[in-house]
Amino acid sequence: MNLWPHPRILRKLILMDRRRRRLVFQAFVVVAGARALLAMLPMRRVRPLMPVFARVAAPRPKPAPVDEVVRALTIANRRVSGACLSNALAAEAFLTRYGYAPVLRIGATLTSGSLTAHAWVEHGGEVVIGGPESVVRQYSPFPNLDAFNTSGLKT
Repeated sequence: MNLWPHPRILRKLILMDRRRRRLVFQAFVVVAGARALLAMLPMRRVRPLMPVFARVAAPRPKPAPVDEVVRALTIANRRVSGACLSNALAAEAFLTRYGYAPVLRIGATLTSGSLTAHAWVEHGGEVVIGGPESVVRQYSPFPNLDAFNTSGLKT
C-alpha cells in the first residue's frame, strides 16, 4: 500500500474543492480501516466495526450526492488497493454514514472447476462499488446478509 501520493495525485487533491477533498480523505480513512481490520479479523467481526470508522472519519457529515460519495470511495479504493470485500465493507459503512441505504452483496461463481467469490455494493438497485454490472452478473448472489445473525440463522 503506497500511501505517499505521486505529485500528479497530490496536485489533483490540491485542486479539488474543499468539500470533495474532505470526502476523499474521509473515504480513505474508512477504506484503509476496512483493509487493516480484514487483515486481522474475520468479516463477521469487521462488519459491525465499520460504522465506527465511518463515524470517526465523518463525525458530522455534510449532505453530499450519492455519486460524489461513491466517487470519493472509488478514489480511496484505487489508492489503498484493497480486495473487493474490504472495498465493499467500507462503501457500505460510508454510504450509510452519509444517509444512504446501500446493500452489501456477496456472490460466487464456479469457473473451470474453481469457486470464485466477489463482493459489491448496490444502491437504488444499481451497482455502485465492485462493478461494472457485466462483471457482477457473473456471480450468483448469496441471500441478503442482513437477514442472518452472527450464528448464520435467520432471526
